[in-house]
Amino acid sequence: PAAPAAPAAAQAGPNAPNAKGAPQPKTQEEYKAYQAVITKTDPAQFEAATDDFAQKYPNSDLRVVLYKQLLNMYRSAGQTDKSIAAGRKALAIDPTDPVPNVMVAFALAQSTHDTDLDRDDRLNEATADAQRAIDNVDTGMAIPPNTPPERVVDAKRGIQAMAYETLGTIAMTQAV
Repeated sequence: PAAPAAPAAAQAGPNAPNAKGAPQPKTQEEYKAYQAVITKTDPAQFEAATDDFAQKYPNSDLRVVLYKQLLNMYRSAGQTDKSIAAGRKALAIDPTDPVPNVMVAFALAQSTHDTDLDRDDRLNEATADAQRAIDNVDTGMAIPPNTPPERVVDAKRGIQAMAYETLGTIAMTQAV
């Protein structure tokens, strides 16, 4: 995700109707703390710094940005369980954000096996998350200011496609 602008930056403009503005820091101190976290390249260090940030700034809108970045770091590293955990932290902050909803749903659907004792719970969670991503794609996304409308449309289509693919995967898994 794009780094937020310094405090007092413009919120999403006319290019992003029905969407949230990009998360913004409330103070310079919060912004500096955020910047210190995003310099971390090791996922474990990033996670520790993000958890510290979330504790120090419990009302910060940037917490969800950091947890989504952590989700992506763990996903890229092939650490599915940790990416799911990071996505769940993002969803605890903003349950309507379609990005962590679809990412957690996809990861759960792809990593759940018939032999898992919590198989049904994982698939039910994945179904609910995928549906929530579809339901909130028009209103739950944080759109940075001045984002070209075609990029917003492409992002929404990508989220919807991934959510529907996830629902299809779940349906096939449950049919077996």
